[in-house]
Amino acid sequence: MTPGSVALALLAGAAVAFVGGLVWAGVVIVTRFDIGFLAWFVGVAASLAMIRVAGGSAFRALGVVAGLLAAAGILVGKYVVFVHDVREVEGSFLTKHGVPTGYLDTFQMSYFIHHYSTIVRPIYYLWLLLAVVAAVRTAEKTHTAAYELGASLPDSGPTEVRQGMRQCTKEGCDLRYVPVGPTTVETCESCGSPTQQTSVSVVS
Repeated sequence: MTPGSVALALLAGAAVAFVGGLVWAGVVIVTRFDIGFLAWFVGVAASLAMIRVAGGSAFRALGVVAGLLAAAGILVGKYVVFVHDVREVEGSFLTKHGVPTGYLDTFQMSYFIHHYSTIVRPIYYLWLLLAVVAAVRTAEKTHTAAYELGASLPDSGPTEVRQGMRQCTKEGCDLRYVPVGPTTVETCESCGSPTQQTSVSVVS
């Protein structure tokens, strides 16, 4: 992965996690129930978004980052639910006394941060962990599927060197082939070790 693709993947993951958090908040506001298992879908969505933008690269570190972004998105959703409840219950009273109740108002943000431990119940930490686990497992499954696809290539018959294929030189690394785009990739997308030009078996 290049620095540019990493940055784009982070932006994609953050955007999807943010939208997922808002969707979760909307469900809570409408149903008045904290549906914790939705955190799993936020984690999966953030992980898939990062994998797609990263060009299909999937490994545990990417999943962990996607999971943390998903957890942050859920906390944003919790903040939205908190401000909604404040506006619904005490909105007119606070407005009458000049207390702002906007979602982007620094007063509400400050109150949420300073009273975080009382607003965010302990059960939420289970849901945040659920989002992280979902993102990591999605990345690992995608990585395993890519490896199995590479391993299924036939290894008998005539061979030819295909341009744009490189093999990791680190012993034990399960990323066999690293696709090369417009620029040459000299490091493994999985472990960061050097790669070398390789050949791929082709059935005649």
